[in-house]
Amino acid sequence: MAGPSVEEPLKYFGVVLLVLVARNQFPTALSVVAAGAMVGLGFQVLEDLSYSINTAIAFPIDNQFAPIGAMLGTRGILSGIWSHAMYTSISAFGIGYFLTRRHRPFARRLAVAAAAFAVAWSLHFFWNSPAFTDLGFVPAMIVKAVPVAVVGYLIWWLAGKEEGSYLKVLADHFVADDLITPEERADLPSLRRRRHARTQLKKARGRRAAKALRELQREQVRLVMYHGRHGAGAELLDHEYAVHRARARLDALTHGADGPGAA
Repeated sequence: MAGPSVEEPLKYFGVVLLVLVARNQFPTALSVVAAGAMVGLGFQVLEDLSYSINTAIAFPIDNQFAPIGAMLGTRGILSGIWSHAMYTSISAFGIGYFLTRRHRPFARRLAVAAAAFAVAWSLHFFWNSPAFTDLGFVPAMIVKAVPVAVVGYLIWWLAGKEEGSYLKVLADHFVADDLITPEERADLPSLRRRRHARTQLKKARGRRAAKALRELQREQVRLVMYHGRHGAGAELLDHEYAVHRARARLDALTHGADGPGAA
């Protein structure tokens, strides 16, 4: 119980401090969740370094690579994905919800933040529990990883869906149709749909056209996010120009072969 009770609040307050220092950089729950994952990953790297040093000192044979390989395999590969980066991203979802859902009642926002932290703490406690040691190392790892993976996937899915809705609302409110067409607005909230559009274009027009579409999509997202952070700021024209330039490049690759000089 000492591990989650000490480590989870430490990482949680680290995310809170990061958000308070750069508040305008976290307009959506997904941005806070990603920051939580980075905070958790930083903690995990330092903890793994400590474990690696202790293991190397206590290793029964004189070998410089075996203890490092053992730590890399157990804490890096087998348990790294289901460790601190995931726990902190789950608790950070509550922070993101609290900050971005200002239209919701304060009590509800606070309850979601507390519940997200409680889930992260419980998953950490579950992972540290010795109840599964009799199963063997690999079976115990699988049993403990499943709930962490399921909850983590759900949190990232919810955060991604919320960010997609946020992008579409901003685009519909601020951005003209010559910058983002109605068809592109439908794909804007979904990474999967944007990727599908690139795949279809790659089949029809080739790799260069798909790469140009990816650049257009990237500039469109940057434009929308700029509106979300600054409204009509000083660099707005630069972002609009970047979208027009990316579209011109895409049009040249997708419609150039259909022009008068085509065979």
